Amino acid sequence: MKFLDRFYLDGFILGIVAVAILGSIFPVSGTGQTVLAWFRRRSSRR
Repeated sequence: MKFLDRFYLDGFILGIVAVAILGSIFPVSGTGQTVLAWFRRRSSRR
């Protein structure tokens, strides 16, 4: 269980870093939709 908690925490941090990088590359307005879609895809994959 601790491994899963750590895995999800790392994924969460990676997600924040990815959002920051994408936000600096692409327009912020489009990034919000992309992030929402990505989180929906990821949560449904569980």
